[in-house]
Amino acid sequence: MLKEILHAKLLLVTGKGGVGKTSFSSALGKVLSKRGKRVLIVEIDNFNSALEGIFQKRTDYLPTLVEERLYTCNITWNEALSDWLTQTVKMKRVVNMIKNNRIAMIYLDATPGAREIVILSKIIEYLNAFDHVIVDLPASGHALGILKVPKTAINLMRAGPVHDKAIQILDVLSTKTTLPVIISLPEEMVVNETIELVNKLKTEVPFLPAAKVILNRASVPSFSDPEKELLASFERHLEETSEDLSTSKAFVQAGRWEEELEVATANALQEFKEKLLEEIFFFSRLGYLGGFFRKAKASLNRGLEEHLFGDNHRTVVEQMTSALNRQFEKEIQLSKK
Repeated sequence: MLKEILHAKLLLVTGKGGVGKTSFSSALGKVLSKRGKRVLIVEIDNFNSALEGIFQKRTDYLPTLVEERLYTCNITWNEALSDWLTQTVKMKRVVNMIKNNRIAMIYLDATPGAREIVILSKIIEYLNAFDHVIVDLPASGHALGILKVPKTAINLMRAGPVHDKAIQILDVLSTKTTLPVIISLPEEMVVNETIELVNKLKTEVPFLPAAKVILNRASVPSFSDPEKELLASFERHLEETSEDLSTSKAFVQAGRWEEELEVATANALQEFKEKLLEEIFFFSRLGYLGGFFRKAKASLNRGLEEHLFGDNHRTVVEQMTSALNRQFEKEIQLSKK
């Protein structure tokens, strides 16, 4: 189910905003680095790096070691452009003249596809220095736009450094060691957008290998039919009573929420199976108390919150890392039989 990830050299992680792209990228990086691989996690033009909160180290333009064999970096347009110009022009004096010319910089910044080609070329460059490069791409629509640029640039520019670099990028994106990964959630709108993105990748960037879909924040069935009936009965009782049973009501609401999430997860997995014709790997809700942290922290004072829960984002990444490790080991053992 996930074995392709172990063999992929370039992993392009995307999905709707807020689905857990950065958490997955970080967890995957940790897993691969602990298996003895040199790994780089890349952010693109991110003004507020989420990786810094996870690894507690500053994320800069150049790769920074955050754990053994694991690096992070934030590829920004201006710095990547400076590298591009230096490699292309090869005359430092001329490069400085271009960078100091306001009109030239406005032109380069406004040139369609220039930003994407420059940043993608920097990502491709890192493939020579790392065993795996994991790119935490922007949200779905923006990510699709980035991946479409190399082919568009080749069609528009018949010669020159941009044309040549676009061909090089396209060659890398087309290889079997490149793998798009789409993170989704068990929510109807997100599931539909995920399926739509998979289809758009097939039609608009057909050279790209087939995407792998990961379902995050799922919930496996845990309520039996008698338990569901008991929950409904308890809920009716609470609605009819005049007593102050706010704590009991909170537990019933939590049970209802869990039941709804189980149904949503089953629907999402079925939808993916029917539309994508494959089984989907999923993560259960992660973090302290399975995500209850978000609701609980509002009612806790800061000191108690830190004592009980610490940093929930880092906890999610650690739990996701463990889940990935278990799945990888399972698939490795099955492949040996």
